[in-house]
Order: sequence, then C-alpha cells, then structure tokens
Amino acid sequence: HKCILLLMKKVYTLADSDWTLLLEQIEEELRALDEQTVQSDKRHTLKKRENHLKKRLEEKERLQLENERYERERLELEAKRAEEQEREEQKQAEEAKALEDQENAEKQVVVESSDEEDSSEDEDEEDEDEEDEEEDEEDENENEKPKKKKSKKKKKAENVEKAE
Repeated sequence: HKCILLLMKKVYTLADSDWTLLLEQIEEELRALDEQTVQSDKRHTLKKRENHLKKRLEEKERLQLENERYERERLELEAKRAEEQEREEQKQAEEAKALEDQENAEKQVVVESSDEEDSSEDEDEEDEDEEDEEEDEEDENENEKPKKKKSKKKKKAENVEKAE
C-alpha cells in the first residue's frame, strides 16, 4: 500500500508518455505483491496446518502413552486379581484339606473306638468261645466216659460170655 502511494506521487510528476510505463510497473509490483500475499497466505496456511498436525501428533502420542499406562495398570490389576484368586483357591484347598483331615481324624476316632468295642466284643466272644470249648470238651469227656463205660460193659459181657 505504501508502494502504491509512492507510485501515485511519481504519477503526478511524470509526463504522459511515461504513464504507460508506470502503469506496467504498477501492475508488475501489484502482481509481485499478490504473489507475496499468496505466498504469505500459503505460508500462513502451511504454518497453521503444521501447528494443527503437531498438535494432533502430540495428542496422539499423549493418548498412546495414556493407553500404555492404562494397559499396564490393567495388567497389574489382572495379576493382582489372579494372585488373590490363587490365594483364595489355596486357602479354600487348605480349608478343605483341614476339613478332610478333621473328618478322617473323627473317622479314625470312631474306628478306634469301634475297634476297642470290637476288641472287647472279641474278648467277650473269645471268652464265650473258650467257655463253649470247655463245655464241648466236658461234653466230649462225658460222651467218652459212657463210651468207656460201654466198652467196659462190653468187656464184662465178653468176659462173662467167655467165662460161661
């Protein structure tokens, strides 16, 4: 714009023949200014675009870092949950084992007490068996005595027969 004013001052001092030349110069300068403006606009647009792309890239990097952080936190939480679940399962297994051991101990006590009862019953049965055996022996002895008596009677009968 300053350039145009300077050219206008020159215009008043120039002769008619120089007008055409001056107009051509003005047109060239205007084209140059237009080109500079266009170039400046392009630079400005490119600069805006560059800034916009930089911001997008920074935002993308920030989001990527944030995603990586969230992913790490998620993995840590999953690991903690897995550890907690493993501890809980181990605790339940230990409780089940303790309960099973307790049941086995109770069964063992029952078995031992029943063994004691069985052994006392066995002793009773053995006593009864011994008594039965003694009775059987007595019965056999009694049975043998009459047999012996019979055999003695037979012998006497035989002796009597012989004597006759």
